[in-house]
This record gives sequence, C-alpha cells and structure tokens, in this order.
Amino acid sequence: MNVIRWIFLFLIAMCHPAVAEETVQVAAAPTMAAAIEQTQFITEIKPNPKAQYYMFFYTASWCSPCRAVMPKIIAEYPRMKANDYMEIIVISFDDDVSAAQSYLSKSGAPFAALMNNSAEPSKLPGCVTDVCSIPHIVIVDAHGNFVYRGHALRYKEWKSRTARDEKH
Repeated sequence: MNVIRWIFLFLIAMCHPAVAEETVQVAAAPTMAAAIEQTQFITEIKPNPKAQYYMFFYTASWCSPCRAVMPKIIAEYPRMKANDYMEIIVISFDDDVSAAQSYLSKSGAPFAALMNNSAEPSKLPGCVTDVCSIPHIVIVDAHGNFVYRGHALRYKEWKSRTARDEKH
C-alpha cells in the first residue's frame, strides 16, 4: 500500500506547475543572429544578423548556369539588402576554399560564403544540406522557416518571393 501511495504522491508532485517548470527545460531554437555569430565564413564579409529573410545561394565556379545567374543576384542585392530586408549567403560546391573565394572575388559578389562540404552550413537555421543540383536557392525567414526553394534559374519565381511590398 505504501508503494501505491508513494507513486500517487510522486505523480501529483510531477503535475504541479511549480515542479514541472523546474524539471522541464526546453532548449530554445537558435536564432539566425546567434548562428551567424558562431559560424566561420570563408569570406571576410559577414551576413547581416538583423535581416528579415536569408537567401542561401548554392553555387560553384565550375557551373555555367551558376555563373549565368550570379550577375542577376548581384544586381538584385542592393534592393534586397535595403532596410535589413534580405541577406544572401553563398554555399559553395567548389572543391576547395581558394576556388570559391576566387569565384566570388572575380564575380564581384558582396556576399558571405561557406563551403558545402563544411559542417557549418547546417548550423544556420534553414540552411539545407540535401541540395542535389546547382544553382539552387533556399529562402528562409529570420527563424529558419522556408519561404522558397528551387532552381536559381527560375529567376522570376524567386524574385517574386523576395519582392517587398513598397506600400509600407
């Protein structure tokens, strides 16, 4: 009988709000700002941690379609970046860091970059590791929630998802 009584008291104690608050600790999801702070980029440029949205641009120097879409993304970047609206982070599929850095430098890309083979991209909320073809774009909000995912050459499609409501 004492065992049943002990179990009953234990269950009551565990259901009591004060006990539940002390014993249950929920880990908060990492914020983009915190993840950016902890990430080692291959560029000296760091992404804006205050942006509302983030575009992960999966690309490589050896990829002709990637080189074709890069100027379009660079041209859109000032509009995207205005008022902390959107930041672009390149995820390079190049074989080595120097090839990726050279590609970004030659194209004039003013973006932060990571290597795809690095463990770092997975620490950024919304940065996926299952990209099978490039150029590829993933757009997420500041919490890592998906807004768009698709081929970067679908320019009009991803551009429409990044358009701001100019009335505000």
